[in-house]
Parts: sequence; C-alpha cells; structure tokens
Amino acid sequence: MPSAFSTRFSGSGGPLDALYAQFGIASVYTDKTALSLPCSFRIQRHDPQQLAGTNTHTSGEVQTADGYVRESEVAKPIRDGRFSFDGEVWVIQKTPYLKNGQWCMTVSRVTADRRGEMRIAANA
Repeated sequence: MPSAFSTRFSGSGGPLDALYAQFGIASVYTDKTALSLPCSFRIQRHDPQQLAGTNTHTSGEVQTADGYVRESEVAKPIRDGRFSFDGEVWVIQKTPYLKNGQWCMTVSRVTADRRGEMRIAANA
C-alpha cells in the first residue's frame, strides 16, 4: 500500500501533475532498444562549457542539467537513454533515482560548431 505522501504527490491531479503542467516540456524518451515514449520532461540547465578542438578545428559546447520525468510516464529510465525536444537531444549520464514520484537524473548535451572546418575549406 503506498504511503500518504506517495499518494498525494504521485496521484492524478495532485501537485506533481500541476508542476509538470506548468514547467514540463513535451518530450520523447528513447532507451537503448529504441523504444520511444512521449512524456513531459523538466530540466534545470547548468552553465554550458566551451569546447575547443585542437586538430579537428571543431568547437562547440557541452551542457549538463538536472532532468526530471514522472514515474507514471516513464517506468524506469536508464543510463544512456535520451530525451528529445525542440531539436535538442539530452543523454542520461548517471543512473536515475526515484524521488517523490519522479525520476531524477543528470543529463547532458553536446553541440558542435563546424564553422572552422568550413572556413578552412573555403580558403583552400
């Protein structure tokens, strides 16, 4: 039997649902087996870090974030699973843990800027 706390925060129409209705982003979760599940994803982004390629002339950034998804939408997200939304793909970096009816996890994304390669090709 679930506790009163679990019932209150994971039940339909409760504060957790209101939180995701206000701040959740429509997303698709994909695991290693290519199973895709639509879900509502919350993200708290950290500051991005710049990357500078040495021999590749490629620069970009890596960004980490704290991600959250309701247990009722994704039964058990796994490490290396992906959340896709708004043209971004966020990869789960550490094993998610369940807290108050939602999965909590560290996610990251990497973007590459290949303008350096294009400038070199244009000047060749």
